[in-house]
Amino acid sequence: EMLRQVCLLGFNDMRTLLLVHDKRMLGIVRQELEPLVARNVLTQAQAEVLDKGIAKTILAGSAELRQLLVKSRSSPKLRHQYILKPIRGGKGAGILFGDSISMDAWIRTLERMQTAGLGSEASYVVQRRITPRLYDMVLDSSGGRVQYPLVGTYHAVHGTLVGLGIWRTSGDRICAISTGGSWLCSVLRAD
Repeated sequence: EMLRQVCLLGFNDMRTLLLVHDKRMLGIVRQELEPLVARNVLTQAQAEVLDKGIAKTILAGSAELRQLLVKSRSSPKLRHQYILKPIRGGKGAGILFGDSISMDAWIRTLERMQTAGLGSEASYVVQRRITPRLYDMVLDSSGGRVQYPLVGTYHAVHGTLVGLGIWRTSGDRICAISTGGSWLCSVLRAD
């Protein structure tokens, strides 16, 4: 009954919610690169491309999290280089920037994440903060230019580009359409 109710409210099926929206998947994929190369599922070159292209994601209960906790205790400003991202959901909701929370709150959160349970204590992943490149954007009829980040998507099947997706931009710290950001469609000219 619960799944039926959730499906009525969402645009995606449960596979998409678990495989795409769950931020832990990014950390799991990165952890599995070496075993996939060892089993000849991926080449070393493919694994390197994935390693460079997937956001560095630290999972609850992982050795990487323990290392970050130790380093954070001795270097209070290290948290400024990271964000805490809720494992599910999207649209920028619930993201915490390390420089926007106190050192005590940062350490408490990392300590609670030491156990990879399903409780709310471990409901975040840690990702390295990325400072986006800014682009000249014209977003309204006035023609005024603003410098905003541009975040986009592309679609590929078996490694072949099949098209560009939607792009979004915002002057806010989190680039989300749901909080007032703007969206742009990709347009290709047939030449």
